[in-house]
Amino acid sequence: MVSRRAALRSVGAVATVLFAGCAERLPGANGDILVQNWDEDSHEFTVTMDRGANYDTITGAVTVAGDEQGDIADLLPNSDWPYPFLLHTSVDGDHVATTHHRWHDRIELVYRADATVVADEVPEEHTITRSAPYRTETRTESE
Repeated sequence: MVSRRAALRSVGAVATVLFAGCAERLPGANGDILVQNWDEDSHEFTVTMDRGANYDTITGAVTVAGDEQGDIADLLPNSDWPYPFLLHTSVDGDHVATTHHRWHDRIELVYRADATVVADEVPEEHTITRSAPYRTETRTESE
């Protein structure tokens, strides 16, 4: 007969093996940007996630060698709702594309040798007002 402690130890060991490597995709994990560089030269990619004027922008960067790929991890804040957002992509400091997306745990961007960016973009379903510096207004009460 197997003791309770031995049975629990066995179940724990099996669970550890089954779920090893899955921690990145647990509910609540932020989404990543996969950047594929189809050019033969190395480039620095800067990606800014823009949810609109009511949110802060989030920026990440990665340098990717020619014909390689790189990740910008945890750039997309997780949500239980697939919110719309814009991705502004710059290559070596020059803006090359703004694409429309809905939240997903992994967004792929492909940079081609002709300096175009292809993304797994969604049709624009919502109008997103790009982020801008906040303005403050002074209101006075009238009698």
